[in-house]
Amino acid sequence: VLLVTDGQDTCASTTDPIAVAQALAGADVSTFVMGFDNSGTGVDPVLLNNLACAGMTAPDPGTNCVQQGDGFVAADPVSGPVLYLSASDGDELKVGLETVAAAVGCEVK
Repeated sequence: VLLVTDGQDTCASTTDPIAVAQALAGADVSTFVMGFDNSGTGVDPVLLNNLACAGMTAPDPGTNCVQQGDGFVAADPVSGPVLYLSASDGDELKVGLETVAAAVGCEVK
């Protein structure tokens, strides 16, 4: 799964995105997280770091992620390293897509 988001809650959903990413990971489905901000308002780095760990795509998960319940979250989502991909325009988004494609063994043209 590729989740492109700013992490801002803009709907009245009661679904916990961390729990969804953890459930997918439990079914051997990785969730790649792309923080995308083309509005200049920023992304929610805490949520995106936690999603990257929950989705099992954070770099160096043994150091950067800790187990929480049946899944994982960021060890230090506030002041730790950025664990998700990031883009603010089309060119950066393309680079992020190429990174995901390389990780899953595909080629983006």
